[in-house]
Amino acid sequence: MFVVVILVMASIQTVMTGRQLLDETYRSVNQFSAAITKASVSGLDKWISGRTNIVEASTNAFVHSDVPISYFNQSQRAGHFIITYAGLDTGEFFQSNTDNPVPADYDPRQRGWYQEALSKTSTIVTSPYLDAGNGGLVITIAKAFNTMVIVALLVPTLVFNLLLMIF
Repeated sequence: MFVVVILVMASIQTVMTGRQLLDETYRSVNQFSAAITKASVSGLDKWISGRTNIVEASTNAFVHSDVPISYFNQSQRAGHFIITYAGLDTGEFFQSNTDNPVPADYDPRQRGWYQEALSKTSTIVTSPYLDAGNGGLVITIAKAFNTMVIVALLVPTLVFNLLLMIF
């Protein structure tokens, strides 16, 4: 009888300890996962904020030049973008380089990023879409200013893929 009582007590204690261990493990994993998510979101927010500042600074390029390609090249290098570009209300399209050419009939006014930027007063970040130049998935950070001129930046696919892995 004594042995049976000891076995029952040991079994009960093992089950209780196992449950406590499982609960603590779940709590620990949830806490760690929340901390990682918070840090990732914070880092992503800072990354987008920095790129937004580049877009807003790029709008000043038109003050200094009618064709601000050199300013766009600087923005492209500073932000590690595929290209930096502007679509004007006349349909003209300026881009920092020709490594990502667009079709000859390309009209920026017909693009979602252009239309979305026009509808907002602040800088926008688009949802992922297929790029007209290379067909890859990209996101655009854009801002409308003055007489419907848009300065935008194509975020590299590598960054986009990293964002997908985080979320």
